[in-house]
Amino acid sequence: MESTAAVALESPTPILDRLAPVPPPDKRAARRKMILGLAIGAAMGPAIDVAVWRSPFLWRQIAVPFFQWLDMPWTGPRVLSLVLSLLAAVVAALCIHEAGHVVGGLSTGFRFLSVRLGPLVIERSGRISWYWGPGALTSGMASMSAARRDRLRQRAAVFVLGGPAANLLSGGLALAILPALSLPAGLFLTASAVALILAAIPYQLQIGLTDGGRLWLLWRNRAPCRRWLALLKLQAESREGVLTEARWAEYLAEAVAVRDSTPETVLAHAFACSAALHKRRDREAGEHLETCLRYLSCVPPAQREGVISDVAVYLARRRKRADLAAQWLADLRTAANPLMRLRAEAAVLEARGDIVGASRKLDEYEASLLALPKGNPQREMLLRTLPGWRAELKAPSDHTAA
Repeated sequence: MESTAAVALESPTPILDRLAPVPPPDKRAARRKMILGLAIGAAMGPAIDVAVWRSPFLWRQIAVPFFQWLDMPWTGPRVLSLVLSLLAAVVAALCIHEAGHVVGGLSTGFRFLSVRLGPLVIERSGRISWYWGPGALTSGMASMSAARRDRLRQRAAVFVLGGPAANLLSGGLALAILPALSLPAGLFLTASAVALILAAIPYQLQIGLTDGGRLWLLWRNRAPCRRWLALLKLQAESREGVLTEARWAEYLAEAVAVRDSTPETVLAHAFACSAALHKRRDREAGEHLETCLRYLSCVPPAQREGVISDVAVYLARRRKRADLAAQWLADLRTAANPLMRLRAEAAVLEARGDIVGASRKLDEYEASLLALPKGNPQREMLLRTLPGWRAELKAPSDHTAA
């Protein structure tokens, strides 16, 4: 045991080499966020209550209809009506919030990729899928990429502000237009207010920063802000295949300048690993993967699977360590995304000398990629790596990974 610990200390990549344990998902962080959420909810209730009691307009519009509704007899249909109205109000506020992000992004030159409304995901191509990861039932997300580089900080601020602004505008219109709020309208107004307040509070969720957190980064314009903007540029230009070597160096320098317990750290070093592999700097690529693994506890499951797949492929194709790669592949046995497992399996077969088996596995991998809708960022980026990989399988004397 002592000798293993000594070797782990000497190795520059102990987690990668399976000499140190893989950081598990941070359950304590999830508990802290739950406690923070309860505290925010406990503080919001009295704040809204005081605002309504002290405003004659809000008292007339919200409190009076609510108390009238409470005085009515409680029956089964009324309880069902309350539940359905509450559900509809939450869904409407969520949809309006994400639509605000999309409109804000499109109006400032961002390219729409997908929008998630609870568990429902609508992609650019029109394809509909389901998401059951963190925040599936309590949040949404608008995914957009920067189509151009100019004034990105200001345009990103408009994109982020679009969601809270949409909730504020829709709630204000409901108050201004309706002479007296019905129960559904009152619940919608409440859901909009809650969505606005939660979005405005700057804190880190497992799925990323809140809108308030993003705006705080943009306002301070310090290293974490520059990292996020650099990642937006890297994602946008790498998807389009127009990223030059000079821009890679410029963006990566800003992206890896900060290391903290956020998914952005892992994403930044994944990009840096890709750049190092492209330049045949295998040792540097391994060190970037080690950094990804070191902060793996703070990323959502899909990103975690992607990193583990990258590690298996790197060990199999660059270090020719089929034994280590197979151990990482075993961690993908129950992966939600089969693509990550298929590419790792192909790499392990190649490292073992089974070129025919690796080629067949790549065919299966390619078929799964092609089944994804056109325009899917993951589809396009991974498809671009296949021709080089196949060419190296046909030339076993030059087995270095693409």
